Amino acid sequence: MKKTIVFSLMLLVVCNINAQFEKKGETDIEKMNLKGSVVTVLEESYKMRESFGEWKRGDRKSLEYYVFRADGKYLLRAADTESDNYCFIYYYDALGRVDTIYHTSGQYYLNGRYEITSNNTRANYELYEYDSSGRIKSHTTFLPKVEGEKLEIRSKQVRKYTDDGYEDILYYGDGTRNYSTQWIVSQNGKVEAKISDYGNEKKQYNDKGLLVSKSSSFHTEYYMYNDNNDVIARAYSTEDLKKYKEYYPKSKEKLYGSGIHYYEYEYDSYGNWTTRKEYGFREDELIVSDWVVRNITYSKDDKEGEEIVSNITKKIKQEQEAKIAAMMAKYAEELARREWESRPLYVKLPSNEKVTHWLTSVVQYPKETSTLGAILKYPDSSLLFKIYGHMDTEGNIFSLKKEPFSEDCIKESFVNKKQYILDSKKNSDNIKSQDEINQIRALIYDAIINNLKGTEVGQRGIDWCIEILLKNNQVKIEIKSR
Repeated sequence: MKKTIVFSLMLLVVCNINAQFEKKGETDIEKMNLKGSVVTVLEESYKMRESFGEWKRGDRKSLEYYVFRADGKYLLRAADTESDNYCFIYYYDALGRVDTIYHTSGQYYLNGRYEITSNNTRANYELYEYDSSGRIKSHTTFLPKVEGEKLEIRSKQVRKYTDDGYEDILYYGDGTRNYSTQWIVSQNGKVEAKISDYGNEKKQYNDKGLLVSKSSSFHTEYYMYNDNNDVIARAYSTEDLKKYKEYYPKSKEKLYGSGIHYYEYEYDSYGNWTTRKEYGFREDELIVSDWVVRNITYSKDDKEGEEIVSNITKKIKQEQEAKIAAMMAKYAEELARREWESRPLYVKLPSNEKVTHWLTSVVQYPKETSTLGAILKYPDSSLLFKIYGHMDTEGNIFSLKKEPFSEDCIKESFVNKKQYILDSKKNSDNIKSQDEINQIRALIYDAIINNLKGTEVGQRGIDWCIEILLKNNQVKIEIKSR
């Protein structure tokens, strides 16, 4: 899919570059058969609709927009059609050669103004290279470098010159070859033939240098011109052109059923057409198949192409900066949202390893010589402390009643299946063992007050429990939520 998209873009680029070789030495204004100091051209094509036997202009279907330099070269070419939307902005080097072509997009608004807008923040551009003779050597289409990203080549076309013309070799961005096209060029610079993997083409010109026929593998098309050098008829056979020359305009009905298409124009004072209607035939009925209206401005209108394009590029830059700012704001908002959602739902308890570290440093297993130690040495004897509490959203510890933590929260249980050992002892021994237990309880209390703290705040508090088990000469500690 990626290569298909790039391929369609490269076809557009190929058409763009080869338009410069149709008539060698002519300016872009002259190639379009325009006269006078033209600055801008806006061509709008309309759909046709039939109303009670008459053909009328319907909705707009496409447009083309051109801005020219004072020397007649393109500054901008744009189109907005049902199937495509593009804009090329031209930049030239000190010798007046195309240096870079910037790609953006064009949009048409219903208020009648043609606006050039940026379709994204990373538009394509073409970079041209020339050989020592000043001829195009290659041009590469890039996706502009964005901070932190590698400059990406979309396509590259390399031109090799031959005795009878030149060959264009087109490559994908990854360097693999796409296809090549051989162009046969006459001595005066006109392209006479094209040989390509995607079809061949042959052209013929008259003494004025106007294209009179174009042949492909599918058909040959013939052209006829008026005194203004504008096409007035085209057909797929010379016989149909002869019919047109013989019967137009007096006997148009005799052209019914032919494959002829002819054009009628309205001109301004400079000799440039402002309206062009294309006529054809549907069986025995004459129809209007296309209607194009031109709005042309000249330098006398106090407009300069450079100023127009400068305003357009400023607007594009502002749009791109606004889009980048909006993207960054949206990104920051998304980061804030993710950070909020990634917060722990409950306050995070310290790890069991951490609690064990600071409790075992104060809670020592009683020696066997002590009364409590003597009791614990018997099988199945153990002493268990359970400490309950609550930790709020900031990690502070409280009792279950949300009051400051107190010694009452520490509970212990003594297990000894040899209960008779205690019963047979003197009361003083029981008191001694309880004193030892109380000492341990006090140490636990101090350690919890001084050390227990949540490691990460949460959206909610949490009830916790610390269990300290003394058994088999070991102290085992565990903290857990409840």
